[in-house]
Amino acid sequence: MKTNLRNWVLTGILVLQCFYLSAWAAGVEIDGIYYSLNKYEQTASVVMGTSGDIVIPETVSYDGISYTVTSIGSYAFQYCSGLTSITIPNSVTSIEEGAFWYCTGLTSITIPNSVTTIGEKAFQSCTSLTSITIPNSVKTIWSQTFGGCTSLTSITIPNSVTNIMRFAFSGCTGLTSITIPSSVAFILEDAFKGCIGLTSIKVDEGNTKFDSRDNCNAIIETTNNSLFVGCQTTTIPNSVTSIDYAFNGCTILTSITIPNSVTTIGDYAFSGCSGLTSITIPNSVTRIGDYAFRGCSGLTSITIPSSVTSIGYAAFYGCTGLTSINIPNSVTSIGSWAFGGCSGLTSITLNWDNPANCTYGEYMLNRVPTSATLYVPVGTKALYENTEPWSQFENIVEGKSVITLNNTMGTYCDASGLDFSNVEGLEAYTATGYAFGEVTLTRVNYVPANTGLVLRGTAGEYEVPKQKVSAYLMNLLKGTTSPITLNQTEGDMTNYILANGSKGIGFYKVASGGGTLAANKAYLQLPSNLSATRLMMLRFEDEDGQTTDIQYLYTSSDDETAPAIFDLQGRRVSGTMQQGGIYIVGGKKVIVKSH
Repeated sequence: MKTNLRNWVLTGILVLQCFYLSAWAAGVEIDGIYYSLNKYEQTASVVMGTSGDIVIPETVSYDGISYTVTSIGSYAFQYCSGLTSITIPNSVTSIEEGAFWYCTGLTSITIPNSVTTIGEKAFQSCTSLTSITIPNSVKTIWSQTFGGCTSLTSITIPNSVTNIMRFAFSGCTGLTSITIPSSVAFILEDAFKGCIGLTSIKVDEGNTKFDSRDNCNAIIETTNNSLFVGCQTTTIPNSVTSIDYAFNGCTILTSITIPNSVTTIGDYAFSGCSGLTSITIPNSVTRIGDYAFRGCSGLTSITIPSSVTSIGYAAFYGCTGLTSINIPNSVTSIGSWAFGGCSGLTSITLNWDNPANCTYGEYMLNRVPTSATLYVPVGTKALYENTEPWSQFENIVEGKSVITLNNTMGTYCDASGLDFSNVEGLEAYTATGYAFGEVTLTRVNYVPANTGLVLRGTAGEYEVPKQKVSAYLMNLLKGTTSPITLNQTEGDMTNYILANGSKGIGFYKVASGGGTLAANKAYLQLPSNLSATRLMMLRFEDEDGQTTDIQYLYTSSDDETAPAIFDLQGRRVSGTMQQGGIYIVGGKKVIVKSH
């Protein structure tokens, strides 16, 4: 009985399958277009088209039966390079996967409002298509729908669309602008990968999921402040905390400023940005994600800030232009292939007192020349010689930092501790106090890592030994090992930069509009209620607190807070102390050297 029942069920299934399949008549040609006809539902699907200008009818007749054309089937017009235009009737509700794949001659198409579904790769590589309007009946643009449409310069996304899938517009190199309507609630990564022509990106203000705050020309996920679609004209707002996939494949990008609000440079953030020649990794960044800078062949050097703790898988893979890298001791893990293929590296600076303090992925240094010089902290050479992957390098040097002083004075900050005690012609100072429009600079010899300094000496290049220094130094200077955006004020503090301005060399208040401070530089930060408004003059002291020089002083009439100046005979000096000699300023004896 059970066997008979089983046979009856199987027979029934086969009959139903045959009935369903027989309802379709595949490959029926009607007026030059091939259709698949469903006799049961009396519907037709276009399965193969021809060249030229095609008009698809709403209905077709075959063997006395009228069929409504409801779809353009999968790959129906694939590789029809002779297809130039097509008119789709209002009866069509779906355009299936790859329907117009590689129709390189197609220049225009009208999609009616009846269409609710556009499949994956539907218009992929339609390289002659210049514009398209998506009807407001469509809710989802599927993956690679318009990928590779290199001539597409504009596209209208209707307010009905809620989802934009991965690679939807990837490789649309001619696309110059895009507006995301308020209805869109879901955009997958790489939706606009390789759209190098984009200069304008906007999100409608009514969108609750995404925004383009501060006219940034980017798409930001509102709730987590993640920027994930950018372009060559993007300005990253100060509120952004992470960058993910945003510039993947943007080969035209040459430089960009990353604000201090960013804590994560995420996966594929700048992958394939071969035109990028410099990047601004701020001290706020703690993680560099997988493939973050993969293939950035234009980068020549990079300093990773001491805030970074992890470097992801293949983060700098294929950066063939890199000649030097500096990895701070804050990094505790480096992923596999992180620097693989960086064949141009000649210098690697490492800062761990013990290389075992970091974990290393497989092939981290694959195809990195073992002839590159490895600079390591003083006293650690033997440790590196016995630790993989560093033991493979032929030239391990207990390191020195090469410092270039372009003028007689400048600021500096290094990711390593430094020993200035035996460096002739170069002096290092920290800022230890301020009063009466002066900032006191005290000479130091042993400097901890990431310390802001004022350097003074003869212009030139100096080799300064690296050394672990853990001593505390009083210092009003803030240092940075990567370029940062510096505003005039920061909370209740005011920022000053060292400059040779209208009143001589001193610390001048940062301009109201702010600016960018270069890597390995320092700035002065003082309370905003300080009455001095022009500049802070420089008072140099030796390690014992004895004043050795004043770089610049203004007259008492220059500022109401300026101290009175007297010579040794007690006579008040009415002019500036431009002549060398000994003076009494604010009750202290100062020596002014002749310049």
